[in-house]
Amino acid sequence: MDTLNEIKFSHPTVVKAVTEILGTSHYRKVLVVWDVEDGSVIEQAKSLYNIEIWKISNIMSELIREVKTKAYRDDVLRTIQLISRS
Repeated sequence: MDTLNEIKFSHPTVVKAVTEILGTSHYRKVLVVWDVEDGSVIEQAKSLYNIEIWKISNIMSELIREVKTKAYRDDVLRTIQLISRS
């Protein structure tokens, strides 16, 4: 987890880019994963590094519930609509 934090969230290049894009506004560190073998990693990431770990399956389930039948122009949302119909 130390290395991941250093490369993905705390590296000077990343911090500079986030500051340039978002300014000094508050933002959340989020790591989206397919699965977590050891659930304690989720709490450890939050408590030690303030990184939230989200599971892609939960995100997809929520998106499927929310997109319904509205006509979206976004390819990703359209694909999710097609998946939700099967």
